[in-house]
Amino acid sequence: MPTIRQQVRDAVEAALNGVGKPGGLTIGMARKRPAKAAELPLSMIVMHKETTKRNSDSVRAPVVERTMRMAIDHWVSDAEDPQAALEAQLDWATTAIVGSGLLGNTVRDITEDETQWDWENLELQFGRATQWFTIKFTTKTNDQELKQ
Repeated sequence: MPTIRQQVRDAVEAALNGVGKPGGLTIGMARKRPAKAAELPLSMIVMHKETTKRNSDSVRAPVVERTMRMAIDHWVSDAEDPQAALEAQLDWATTAIVGSGLLGNTVRDITEDETQWDWENLELQFGRATQWFTIKFTTKTNDQELKQ
């Protein structure tokens, strides 16, 4: 059985592959960067950091709250106006993830925290922006496969 973490990642991927996905866009898991413009547009799911906190002060607390930082790394190849192309991808991803009904009730809370713009790849005619989300869910303290 997959862990709740894997279910969250799969639910994010399903939300991004759902209704309204821009034509020609590929959804994938993280890697450093696309190798060529022909691979674009691309949105990559990046699982970054997860913290845990017991739901009580008791050492035997049966539930932990998990807080995952996840990024969606968007890449476009639009020499005319990469920012306009990225704006459309950012808007769509926010709607898909935050508007997903808590990823099909897999999680307790989703917030969009920030967007980072990266224009260092413009000489390759790549535009890039990274959206950061905080996703909260709970599991049993001693079993990450059991949602609480």
